[in-house]
Formats: sequence, structure tokens, C-alpha cells
Amino acid sequence: MSVASTETLDRIKTIYVDLDGTLVTCNSFHRWLIFTIMIGGVKYSTKFRIILICLKRLIGNITHWDMKREVLKIVTSNKEECRRNDDVRFAIVLFRYLNKDVLGFINLMRKKGSAVILATAAPSNYSEVLADRLGFDGCLSTFCVDPAGGEWVENIGVNKRNSIMRDMADRCVNKDECAIITDHFDDIPSMSLVSVTVWVGKADRKCLPDQFSAYAIDKKSFSLKM
Repeated sequence: MSVASTETLDRIKTIYVDLDGTLVTCNSFHRWLIFTIMIGGVKYSTKFRIILICLKRLIGNITHWDMKREVLKIVTSNKEECRRNDDVRFAIVLFRYLNKDVLGFINLMRKKGSAVILATAAPSNYSEVLADRLGFDGCLSTFCVDPAGGEWVENIGVNKRNSIMRDMADRCVNKDECAIITDHFDDIPSMSLVSVTVWVGKADRKCLPDQFSAYAIDKKSFSLKM
């Protein structure tokens, strides 16, 4: 893994930022489940259904993908209960988990003129609110339901890569003009689309393909290392 030069960063026009473990130091979906069950605006009967799904996951009867899909299906089918106010309240809760050094790096790049897009597997209901509250230029996330009525797709791995690729085309930017900030190897497919990877955390960065120039932000010290 090589180190990106200042000149490389100066040409970056668009940055795609992961959420869990990157922009925030927690698992936002798990926090959202707790928030929804404990203080969310949905009815108690809806909360009970969500709890049952979580219990099925805990005992291994369903996968994480199934749990997420089923919970979001319930939330979507109870639109009158799931007030926008809850999404705003939870987005504000996430502010306490913001990685200040990642946010500092983002703000530095924004001053250079870079657009910032939140690219996450998290649900769109709160991730879009968070991106808006932070003044980001867009959000690529997991829809609670497919807007076209088709198969539910989680914005992760190859699916995330495809959504970033479409966004790059819409913004008319190429690989040399894009960067990604992430902490997870699930984003390796997306790394192939950009020229700079900003890696968050102490995972073995030797595992990253050599062709990816990168900076590193250490989760423990939260210091930007170049």
C-alpha cells in the first residue's frame, strides 16, 4: 500500500464516506434498533414484533440480512407511526459518536472543494437525515423498501460499488478524482473505483491491494497518519 501525496489529494473532487466504524464509532443500525424499541414513536405492538425478530437473530434462526430486511419492512409498513421526528432525533443521537478526526479530514477536503457523499449499508431513513445535518452533498444508503417494488437490496459490497459507480457517472467524475473513507474490507469492491483510500483503524493494511494509495486514520489514537 502506497501513501497518497498532497498533489493526489488536491485533485479529489468527490469523497465517499462509510458510516459505521468510520464516520461514527458505533454500529448505527444496532443503536437505531435500541432507540426504536426504547424511545421510538412506534406502537408497542410494533416494538414487540421488532423484538421478536431480533431474538430470532440472537438464537441464530435468521441471518443479519434477514433481520435487517424484516425490521425495515415493519417500519415501512407503519409509516403513520414512524414519524420523521424519530429519524431526526436518532440522527442527533449519532452526533455523539462522530469520529472527530475523520470529520476533520472531511472538512479539510471540503475546503479544497471536494463533494462529500455518505455511502453506507445503513437504512436511508436516518442516514439521509444525518448526511443532510452534516451538510454533505448526498447519501447512498439502503432503502427501507425498493422504491420500484422489486427485490430489497442492501447497499453493501458489490451493491455499494454499483451505487457509487452510478453516482460517479451522474457527477461526471473519474477514478483519479475520487476517494473513499472506510474501515471495512467489505468496501474493497468500491476501492477499485477510486484513486485514494483513507483507511480507518488498525486492521492489517497490508491486506489492501498495493495499487490503492491511502492515508490511515487510527481508531485508537484518532490521529491522521500520512
